[in-house]
Amino acid sequence: MGLVVPTLSEQWGLGPEAFSTVLSAALVGVLLGSAIAGRLGDLIGRKWTLVIMLAIAAVFMTLTAVAETMNELIIYRFLTGVGAGGSIPVAIAFTAEYMPAAQRNVLVAIMYSGAPLGSVLGAFTGPTAIDWFGWHGIFWFGGALTALACVALAVMLPESLRYLVIRNASRERIESLINRLNPSVSLAQNATLSINEASHGRTAMAELLGSGRRQVTLTLWALFLGTQFVIFYLGLWLPTVFVRAGLSLDIALYVVAIYSLGGVFGGPICGWLSDRYGAQRVLALVYPTAAVAILGVFGVLTTSSLWIVAALAGVTVIGCSICLGGLSATLYPTHARSTAVGLALGVGRFGSIVAPLIGGAVVASGNNFVFFAIASFGSLMCSLGILMLIRLTKAQKISSS
Repeated sequence: MGLVVPTLSEQWGLGPEAFSTVLSAALVGVLLGSAIAGRLGDLIGRKWTLVIMLAIAAVFMTLTAVAETMNELIIYRFLTGVGAGGSIPVAIAFTAEYMPAAQRNVLVAIMYSGAPLGSVLGAFTGPTAIDWFGWHGIFWFGGALTALACVALAVMLPESLRYLVIRNASRERIESLINRLNPSVSLAQNATLSINEASHGRTAMAELLGSGRRQVTLTLWALFLGTQFVIFYLGLWLPTVFVRAGLSLDIALYVVAIYSLGGVFGGPICGWLSDRYGAQRVLALVYPTAAVAILGVFGVLTTSSLWIVAALAGVTVIGCSICLGGLSATLYPTHARSTAVGLALGVGRFGSIVAPLIGGAVVASGNNFVFFAIASFGSLMCSLGILMLIRLTKAQKISSS
């Protein structure tokens, strides 16, 4: 939606700040979708929860293309957000459960990098789609791709093996999946299947907020809130800020694409480092680097160095978000993992909901320095949050491997 605000603003005769509610509506949907899908993933399984959420996103993303009023935009973007937001925590939990521990962070990060990769695709194809089909083309294209992904996952994706074990699925189903993963493995007739992992509660919510992990959970939620604020504050308003700074719309969208492309590489780089040095240590370095990079974008706003600094900001800002998602999946046992990631992302969406509102007010003021300073301060506060998480996980002996 951020890509089409400059065009839609001109066509409908409204200032960009008038679309703040539309941008926030999608993020309210993402909040609700994250919480619902996270819990649903622990109840009915990762696969079908993911398929359901993508189907919802595909339908209402497509309907956005035919919206004619602000109210229609708000409704369609809200429901698109439910589906899109619901898909993320389930995908993180699912991927973490299949990845070997020694490479888990980097492989989860590679999967999660699909999110900024989608932003890159949108930003690079955005000018062409808008030229050819108007602003509607962005949503026709996005809806079609999401529908294709939904069908592909319904046909090809297996259920999580760990989930099947803790839900006491039939031995035949589990053994069939084990053979699919590794045909050389043969289970003895009297073999008992179990998962050896620490648990602090019988229910998912007891696991999150019981005495064993309560402080860790609350600190993690605060980190998600701050991180999501910075991600969406920049992602939704950068095109408009760049245009108002004097860049053409095409150049502004291409710079945003470079920023997102930095995140595509930043996530796996942070994941790779996390597998070697620990995700929390890596984040303790990358968050303050992101704060500096964000201010750097303001410093070179109208110079040829903007491309390089924007890429660095993408590597660090989006890299933090991707790395944090992978970290959250490692702090909880299987029976609570999808719920834990879903609620963390859901709480984080409060940050993303206020981001377009605050961003809209700052953009309307025309003060570009304040715009970037607010985002930089958000990353700096997250630096303090990750230091607190390091202390808590050490004190409570919670593994993040």
